[in-house]
Amino acid sequence: MLDAVQTLRDLIRIDTANPPGDEMRLLAVLRDILVSGGAQVALQPLAHGRRGNLVARLPGKQQGLAPLVLLSHVDVVPANPAAWTHPPFAAVVEDGYIYGRGALDTKQLTVMELSAFLALGRHTPLERDVYLVATGDEECGSALGLQSLLAGSVTLGGREIAGRTIFQDAQVISEGGGFPVLAGKRVLYLLETGQKGCGQITFHFREAGGVYLTGTGALRRACGLVQALHQTELPANDTATLQRFADVLSDAHACRPDQLQARLSPMMGNILKAMRHNTLTPTLVQGKNLQHVSVVCDVRLLPGLREAKLMETVNALAGEWGADVEVGSLTAGYESDPGDALPLLEACLRAELPPAQADVALVPFLSMGSSDGRYIKGLAAGVYGFSPVLPWDMTFEQAVRMVHGVDERIHCDSLDFGCRVLTRAVRRLAVAAEREAL
Repeated sequence: MLDAVQTLRDLIRIDTANPPGDEMRLLAVLRDILVSGGAQVALQPLAHGRRGNLVARLPGKQQGLAPLVLLSHVDVVPANPAAWTHPPFAAVVEDGYIYGRGALDTKQLTVMELSAFLALGRHTPLERDVYLVATGDEECGSALGLQSLLAGSVTLGGREIAGRTIFQDAQVISEGGGFPVLAGKRVLYLLETGQKGCGQITFHFREAGGVYLTGTGALRRACGLVQALHQTELPANDTATLQRFADVLSDAHACRPDQLQARLSPMMGNILKAMRHNTLTPTLVQGKNLQHVSVVCDVRLLPGLREAKLMETVNALAGEWGADVEVGSLTAGYESDPGDALPLLEACLRAELPPAQADVALVPFLSMGSSDGRYIKGLAAGVYGFSPVLPWDMTFEQAVRMVHGVDERIHCDSLDFGCRVLTRAVRRLAVAAEREAL
């Protein structure tokens, strides 16, 4: 049986801050644990063996069924030790909390999924293939992580398997959800079932008149555009996830949907607002001189908004203020249908909570950020963010502040709780008799 607390502490102590990453040292530790547990394991080394991915597999009896994939990433963002109560890579335990970079993003999920994967055992009759995938480079775009896995292949059980095949039509448990919110007198757990698309658009302003006539026309136009952007609303589009999210929150607060915004905390109000709106936000005005000034904008688009509709607004603004437009990376948002996975995961949550606290509901939501889920949306996979914690440990609002923040931590009891919930869920998703008994 996996000692989840000790394993998480061991993983946190392997500094995988990205850049530079150096995930392979940690992946080798996971490989040894998985091999001893009877799994087929492959490493995909990248960047001269310092970076890479790990894929483990437990084969199922029915090869035609879509696989179940447990996905996490093991790189983390850098941390400033001077700002932390405890050194960010020391994995200190104080008052039951494990402090460390990666405790919530996402080494804790790696441990929860590892525990669930190992609990299936080498003799359990699995209905379908189950994969555990631990990637690198997620924090810097995944070029040396999931993108390389999808473009390549690994050898498992003597068979070469394309990375895309692992995720094709799969059910994927990933990062982003599993945290509770307090709504009226109810505890609601969030299940991430989609993400906004994201990208960057830059407006370029050039000054006419030559090098000896450096006026401020370009800068004035750039400042005018920034003001116009704050007054511009992109076309709106409702999503099925938003409607369900708002309905559940309204019921919990015993109010009409149009009254909901006023009932929420400032952060939850911002989340609901972000789930309702597409945004084009200026983040940087820059220029080497007054002859060429640029306005860089962050773009966040709800699933279903076509790029052509965005560009209608962008081109109209560019024409009004005399700018050229440069479109950087722009990924579409996605929305997964939770289907049968939602009631199954909700039942597993309730089964592991004390009876007095088990009246919880699991609610789909769209993330404002991005993760590796964006790279597999085109493979007809259902991607569900779910790393459950105990309600008294942290709310979603508290978790958001710690991810990429200071004193990132998780309580030991929460880590064990998440392991139990995912172990129960994975057995029901992978073993026919277990699912029928639910």
